[in-house]
Amino acid sequence: DDAVVACHEGIYEKNHICNVYEQICIEYPGALTCDAAAKKCCPHPSARTHVQCLCDFYTYTSTHMGLGTESVDEICRDAERMQSTAVKKQLTNFYKQTGGDKWFNYTGWLNDTMHYCDWYGVACNDNGDISGINLRKNNLTGLFINLDLPWLQTLDLAENKLSGTTNMIFALFLRKLEHIDISDNEFSGCADLTFSSDTLHANFSRNNFTCASFKRYNP
Repeated sequence: DDAVVACHEGIYEKNHICNVYEQICIEYPGALTCDAAAKKCCPHPSARTHVQCLCDFYTYTSTHMGLGTESVDEICRDAERMQSTAVKKQLTNFYKQTGGDKWFNYTGWLNDTMHYCDWYGVACNDNGDISGINLRKNNLTGLFINLDLPWLQTLDLAENKLSGTTNMIFALFLRKLEHIDISDNEFSGCADLTFSSDTLHANFSRNNFTCASFKRYNP
């Protein structure tokens, strides 16, 4: 690591270190060099994304570099379990925050024997990532909370009784959104219409917004 600091004029940044170790792994492929790269490039073990990063890293080295590791399958299974637990926790909080017990249809929600992909209004892609949530006209009430679902493409919560503000929530946590409709609710304040280039449809009409700001960015 000291050599990395010297090479980058004393700027000790994680991405610089990662780049160096990653290059060593590529040029001198082996368990020792690539294990070191994985440790340097992935977040701290306490981070929620640590295990998923290890899974992705070792899957790449196994597929493209022929470097198998006996524990890669176990690591990826752990990553899948952790991701599923984290997503289910988010959806559970969303359900409770928006009065789920009084939704018109809450089939499957909070049912431990069902995968969340089978819950009413939830759609998933082939990898089991949530790609769509459609709870339109379903008696959702209360404050809208952030959903950190990076693969979500469609979000339809129109014709409910949701309230609160929308400050950057869709730009920060839902970067793959193509379609969003929160019309006919009770949102207030200034509507923050900050979306990525993927967003093609956004309907914020018939709420209680007093102003609006629009910005499109390239993620």
